[in-house]
Amino acid sequence: MKKLIALLLTLMLILSGFTACGSKTDEETPDNNEVITDDTAEDGDEEADTDADADTEEGEEQNTEPADTEDKEDAGSEEEKPASSGSSGSSKPSSGSSGSSKPSSGSSGSSKPSSGSSGSSKPSSDKKDEIKAPSGTPAEIIDMIYEIKSVDLPLGTMDIDLSDAEGAAYNTGITSLDLVESAASSESMMGSQAYSLVVVKVKDKKNTEKIANEMLNGINQSKWVCVTADDLRVAATDDVVVLIMVGSNFKDSVTAKEITDAFKTLCGGLDISLKK
Repeated sequence: MKKLIALLLTLMLILSGFTACGSKTDEETPDNNEVITDDTAEDGDEEADTDADADTEEGEEQNTEPADTEDKEDAGSEEEKPASSGSSGSSKPSSGSSGSSKPSSGSSGSSKPSSGSSGSSKPSSDKKDEIKAPSGTPAEIIDMIYEIKSVDLPLGTMDIDLSDAEGAAYNTGITSLDLVESAASSESMMGSQAYSLVVVKVKDKKNTEKIANEMLNGINQSKWVCVTADDLRVAATDDVVVLIMVGSNFKDSVTAKEITDAFKTLCGGLDISLKK
């Protein structure tokens, strides 16, 4: 009996061992659908390699982008350096041009004489604008002159009759009276005193210089016979001519220059100034 039980136990042990081995075999045996072939393994390896290559390429691209950026930055910095150095180099010529401006300033310095000449031309142009004979009759112009320069003499003003050629020539020294529009004189009303102021208006101002010279050379400075007016000046502006002759014995009271200066002030300048 004991032998039988031992045999049964042995058989059960054996059967249980086979059963365990069978289950292990079943677990270790792969499913036909899940069998991994060499092709599948190779495909998987290729896909893995492809993915790895793709990852590698993306990594390289990512790595190359900073490299390109660095290259660009390096290139930009290299380009900027020549540019900046070029600009600094160009600034040196510009400073050189400023240096060349020194000759220009020198030329401006040399232009000072020209500016001086232009400065002198400005007064002349201004004179042309400002110089103008006063409006009014010759007698009124005489009164205007006396308002600027008073004369302490018993003077009287009268119009000159141009129809009386001899009398007009005696007072003005002019023989060509057809060029004269009107005239007036101022002389002492008491005794023979060497003083005479004559104002003449010319019909055409292009004849002003001719009349001025004719008055200077035609007037008789000793027309009073017993006295002589040794201080003689003639001045003209526009169409007005002024003759003043006075004896030097009146120099403390009036001179020919003072009268012509008063006329100059009245007109703003003179076109003609003559004297003897």
